[in-house]
Amino acid sequence: NNYHRFLNSFILDAQKEHLIERNPYDSVNIEHGDDSDGIEKYLTPEEFAKLRKAEMDSDRLEKVHDLFVFQCYTCLSYTDLKDFNAKKIQEKDGKRFYFGLRGKTKIDFTIPILKEAQAILDKYKGKLPIISNVKYNKYIKEVVALAGIDKPVTTHWARHTGATLLLNAGVPMQTVSKVCGHSSIKMTEKIYAKLLPETVVAVV
Repeated sequence: NNYHRFLNSFILDAQKEHLIERNPYDSVNIEHGDDSDGIEKYLTPEEFAKLRKAEMDSDRLEKVHDLFVFQCYTCLSYTDLKDFNAKKIQEKDGKRFYFGLRGKTKIDFTIPILKEAQAILDKYKGKLPIISNVKYNKYIKEVVALAGIDKPVTTHWARHTGATLLLNAGVPMQTVSKVCGHSSIKMTEKIYAKLLPETVVAVV
């Protein structure tokens, strides 16, 4: 849908410049699609383990690898990763949590900072090595190739991977919904209910 909207903007410009007479999109209805279309875009627990342990051959890829692993452990989108501020981490009952609002929807989320995520924060002294989304998406393909994974991974896969890892570990859907900053548990169910049937059925 987004690709077609983008292309349509050029066609509208072409019409204004009298380069074409009619817009073919006038007779075509491009539906937005279902959020569940993206449910295949995640790494399995086995694939994530391979990626997490994979050795990188450059400092550049090591940083990208660490960013992606951090995203998987926090379920942060790229926008929220870019705005991540370690100073907002709070400690409650001996555990560390990160509270914030999703940049996209302004819905609040609560993320437990697991020891694996904390280790990455410690490695970079609390300041993640953020790069542009374009470069990130380009370099992550090199990272997964070094890990021996043959999938067209992008930065958004980390968010889906993180959520499925939580569900696979038996974390209730309602908790995953809060971590992801979804507007309702129904949205979480809609996106992830088909991902790991044997696990999700047990917790829904």
